[in-house]
Amino acid sequence: GGSARSPFPDPSGTPVGTLLDLRGRGGVVTGGARGIGAAIVRRLEEAGATVASLDLVGDPPVDVTDTVQVEAALADLVARTGRLDVLVNNVGVFPSAPLAAMTDELWDHVVTTTLTSAFRCSRAAVRSEPALGAIVSVGSVESLRGLPRLAHYVAAKHGLVGLTRALAVELGPQGVRVLGVEPGLVDTESTRGFARVADPAERAAFEASLPAGRMATPDAVARVVLFAVSDLAAFLTGVVIPVDGGELAGEVRLPGSALG
Repeated sequence: GGSARSPFPDPSGTPVGTLLDLRGRGGVVTGGARGIGAAIVRRLEEAGATVASLDLVGDPPVDVTDTVQVEAALADLVARTGRLDVLVNNVGVFPSAPLAAMTDELWDHVVTTTLTSAFRCSRAAVRSEPALGAIVSVGSVESLRGLPRLAHYVAAKHGLVGLTRALAVELGPQGVRVLGVEPGLVDTESTRGFARVADPAERAAFEASLPAGRMATPDAVARVVLFAVSDLAAFLTGVVIPVDGGELAGEVRLPGSALG
C-alpha cells in the first residue's frame, strides 16, 4: 500500500496579506543575476523569502546544467537555511539558427540549458527537501506555437510544459505544486538585440498589436511568479499561466519571428 497523503492546505479565510507573506521561506531562482530572474528574486525577497540565485555569474558560480553543482548548491542552501520551499526554473537561452545550419552542439546547448536544467534542478530540490512547496518553471508562449530558426528553443519550451504536468501529477501526493509561467516577448538584456525590442518602428508596431498596448517588463513576469509560489495559488498545479499582454488571445501574427 502507498503512504497516506495530505491534501493541499485550504487557506480559505486567510487574509490576503498573509497569503502573500513568504517570511521564513527559502527559495532558489536559476539565472537570478539579471533580467527576468533578477526581477523574480527581488519580488520573492520583498515578500519575505530568503532567496539564492543559481547562476554562472553568481558567488559561487553554479552551472545549472551540471548535476553535481546543482545538488551541491541546493544541499548547501538547505544546510544553511534549514529549508527549501520554492524552486523557480528560469534559465533559458535562444541563439537562433535555421534548421539546416543548426549544429548538434547548438541544439544540445539550448535544450540542456532550457529544459534539462529544469529537470535536474527539480530532481535536486526534491532530493534535498521532499517537503518542497512549489516548483515554477518560466517557459514561453512559444510552447504554444512554432517559430522559424528556433526549433531547439521552441521544442525545449514545449518540453517544459510536459515536465510541469508530469511533475504536478507525481509530486502532488507529497504536497508539491508545480506550475509554469509563460512570458511573451520581454524587454531584457537578452532580447535587446532583437529588432522587435530595439527598433522603434518594429517595437511600436508590435506594441500596438497587443491588447496591453506595451511590451512586458521583467517585473510583469516576476509578479505572476510571486502569485504562483504564494498561498494565493494554493489550489493551482499542473498548469501554465501565459503572461503575454493578450498576444495569444488576439493570435497576433506579425511578419517574421517573434525573436527576430
